[in-house]
Amino acid sequence: MRLITWNFARRSPETWQAGVMLERIRDEAPDIVVLTDAHETSLALLGGHVLTDTGIRWARNETENERKVVLWSKQPWREVTHYPTLSALGAAVSGVTQTPMGDVRVLALCTPPHFAWPEGMEPRPLFWEQHIAYLEALEAVLETIPSGPPLIIAGSFNQPIPLAWGSWTAHHRLMATLSNVHILTRGDIAPIDAQTLDHIAAVSSLRAGAIHSLSNLDSEGKELADHFGVVADLEPGGPGGVAIFD
Repeated sequence: MRLITWNFARRSPETWQAGVMLERIRDEAPDIVVLTDAHETSLALLGGHVLTDTGIRWARNETENERKVVLWSKQPWREVTHYPTLSALGAAVSGVTQTPMGDVRVLALCTPPHFAWPEGMEPRPLFWEQHIAYLEALEAVLETIPSGPPLIIAGSFNQPIPLAWGSWTAHHRLMATLSNVHILTRGDIAPIDAQTLDHIAAVSSLRAGAIHSLSNLDSEGKELADHFGVVADLEPGGPGGVAIFD
């Protein structure tokens, strides 16, 4: 089962950057896609089935079509769940869908960046304040997710893993929140050979057979987005392959 996550940097579907990123996603033939900072119609050309969450506004110029999270599957979604406590700080949505390895439950996240400042909030929150509050709310959400199909968590975690920069407090909070899943996207992601802020994690019954990156530059070296894409081929079998318990 192939899953892709990519932060689209708010690129409108009509832009050439979004067009190139969508073409690269389509060429990978994914079963599931998690976009963050995207648009309601970012994946319309793929067909399939889409869930979204607008989340909280961090910029005054956000358009009505923008979504913090866009979750796509080839197959229909069921058991769709929205999380008001997470949407009040960032964004999140989950659902169960059928894949080549059977049913999975996907929780798509957009964790606030360290500088997040919700529109209208005064005084401005401290760096990492909104991020840590989101992780605390996420820990409570994870305790409510029912048993059943194996859980995959994907999207913008907005931290490199292992920590290369940022806040040790926020990093320890992230690790505590995700202590019951394996971080599959730890370290440098080939062929770009750089750390990502957009991660994929899964319960111990799944592993990643392979992981690779999708360039955020076009053929002429122009930037498509400030994040590169991440592709993971997931399979049953427990921790193994490149899966790492952090």
